[in-house]
Amino acid sequence: MSSFYFIPSIMLSGFISPFISMPDWAKAIGSCLPLTYFIRLVKGIMLKGYSAMALLPDLLPLIGLAVIVIGVGLKSYRKHWTDIMCVPGTCWHRLFAMKFV
Repeated sequence: MSSFYFIPSIMLSGFISPFISMPDWAKAIGSCLPLTYFIRLVKGIMLKGYSAMALLPDLLPLIGLAVIVIGVGLKSYRKHWTDIMCVPGTCWHRLFAMKFV
């Protein structure tokens, strides 16, 4: 099932063929994939020796995606954590916040 995502992602990211030689529709799809920016970063560091400033245009989309995914995960986890810990009649997070003398 995961091959339906990974194989097109690898094919359209520029890993197998150069991104420049792709048709416009493939470039549009490939530019939406995080793997495209990761491949550019790895090629820039390992093969071309780019500086940090030259890598910034490919690093910013990955940082933005990471912030969004982590934010959604934290929000989801907080909801789930309070459902688990706040059983009716007891709230364990209040117990952990108390200072014992």
